[in-house]
Amino acid sequence: MLVEGLEVKSIKDLDNKIVMVNKEHLEKLKEYDIPYIEFTEENKEYFLVKRGVKKKKFNKKLCNEIKKKRKQGATYRALAIEYDCSTRTISEILKNEYL
Repeated sequence: MLVEGLEVKSIKDLDNKIVMVNKEHLEKLKEYDIPYIEFTEENKEYFLVKRGVKKKKFNKKLCNEIKKKRKQGATYRALAIEYDCSTRTISEILKNEYL
């Protein structure tokens, strides 16, 4: 059996490794007396790292403010310095690709 690209010949090869199992296989774990931990809110023996999209720095109000200043003649670089961001972010805001 392959687990994360490694050949696993016995259950001992999985010691100290985290393996996710479908609920339908929990009975087998119990039957063979294999210790396991369920992911629940009450169980604090683990923590989950949530990966995802970083929260946006600018809200709609700030985006409109940036657009207004650009119409008044501010350069991309000046806006980037003022709002502490990259010129790419300013460009995305002005092209309505940011939010």
